[in-house]
Amino acid sequence: MLLDQLPKRQAAAMLMQAARIRPKKMGHSIWMVTARQMVERQEVLLRALGLNRE
Repeated sequence: MLLDQLPKRQAAAMLMQAARIRPKKMGHSIWMVTARQMVERQEVLLRALGLNRE
């Protein structure tokens, strides 16, 4: 409900930052990315959140 009050780009950015796992953590995930990789892979990550890039 709160995300609906934000512009879609801002809501998507907040969700991506919240889901991001810093690369030095244990395990493997598509969310284990640096900030640069997050920008490069944003289409894949947005789809993983169920959002379509506009």
